[in-house]
Amino acid sequence: MVVKNAPEIPTHLTPYQRELFLLEHSEAVHDAVTLGRRSGFYNISAEIGVGNFCKVKLGTHVLIKERVAVKIVDKLSLDKRTQKMLFREIENMVVLHHPNIIRLFEVIEDEARMHIILEYAPGGELYQKINEQGKMEETIAKKIFAQITSAVGHIHSKKLVHRDIKAENVFFMSPEVVKLGDFGFSTVTEINQSLTTFCGSPPYAAPELFTEPSYIGSFVDVWALGVLLYFITSGCMPFQADSLSKLKQVIILGSFRTFDFMSSSLRHLLGSILKAKPVNRIKMDKLLAHDWLSSEPKCKLYPESNEKLPKLGKKAGIEASALSLQSLSDEKFRVVQYMQTELGIPDSEFLPVSPKSLSHESFSKESVLGIYRILMHRLQSELPLELSASKSTSSQFKDSGVSLRDYSASQSVNGMRRNSSSGRGSAFVNGNKNGMEKRRLQNQNASSKSCSIL
Repeated sequence: MVVKNAPEIPTHLTPYQRELFLLEHSEAVHDAVTLGRRSGFYNISAEIGVGNFCKVKLGTHVLIKERVAVKIVDKLSLDKRTQKMLFREIENMVVLHHPNIIRLFEVIEDEARMHIILEYAPGGELYQKINEQGKMEETIAKKIFAQITSAVGHIHSKKLVHRDIKAENVFFMSPEVVKLGDFGFSTVTEINQSLTTFCGSPPYAAPELFTEPSYIGSFVDVWALGVLLYFITSGCMPFQADSLSKLKQVIILGSFRTFDFMSSSLRHLLGSILKAKPVNRIKMDKLLAHDWLSSEPKCKLYPESNEKLPKLGKKAGIEASALSLQSLSDEKFRVVQYMQTELGIPDSEFLPVSPKSLSHESFSKESVLGIYRILMHRLQSELPLELSASKSTSSQFKDSGVSLRDYSASQSVNGMRRNSSSGRGSAFVNGNKNGMEKRRLQNQNASSKSCSIL
């Protein structure tokens, strides 16, 4: 076995500069990149999902120890339509910032591959949970559905529609916390704008997708929420058939049965959502305020956050850390302070980076943006900035007794406390949809493979 000489690392380097140095000079790191075990600042390990044009693997940020999902896309296998969908997915995810939506942290791209760095959700799919354990009790179903509807409300508020809401695209962070992911069919739309691209999953498709030349995206999302709610609370699908053509007819007819174990309020909500005529369907704001969900507390939304790095620089010879930091919000101040003092990221890296020109910025600026997004996400999730390297993120979340809110914004740059308590793993897993399809078809027509449905 040939042992390669490790480069001599200058002693004056900060943790951030050390990793940049290794990326440039370490043969071991170069080999890891070549073999697909490293991308930028992320070590890549086990495969956790497979898609048509991608693999999803577990990754860990070498500096801040965050576990992430790394969606690895083979760019050379994409046609123009699929490329357009991929870039649209990235652009849409960048602007979404909600506690129940999978977060996009960073995109690392070379000539052949694109690595999309996403929040990691360790609990698996909602579909798998219902398939294995059966329907949820209404008290739990309310908690889960309230989070999903809040996420969809946020999506619509950004003039976006999801168009592929289904149990396979809802992921568990913990037993009672879920996140909506997979924005491959999402698109920008104005209120009541007609759309003509027919996509999504047939069992969740609204009747107008089969009968009309165009549709309103928000109405289609609401219908899919109704199908999802029915599946969560009954363990089966509201519309069932043994072929796609028959399934279309059943959905167009719009008749479904309810069960005695369903509360009257739940039955009323399902009836308000699953109306064949879109204009008669409950609107999103009324859905969120429905009596069945009235006992659930409103989702605590994240403050609006600029996705660009805070712009720091020098003015009249005064260092940015002494001047520009004072103008930042409390959250951004704490994150930038940590990045500078604990990771050693210099002021020169804090320049604005456009989310829509991910492939046109230098690697170092992009890597700093990724660190910033992860740390902001930790803070807004009330988790510690620093994770313990000796614990898994899932166990850290359980053990942590310290909130990021405990950090005082009045602390001096050099006097900032450090926490070795933990954080939670956060991230999207795009499961092996092809391998699971046969089993899903057998589960009372719950199959929901995304595709063009006409």
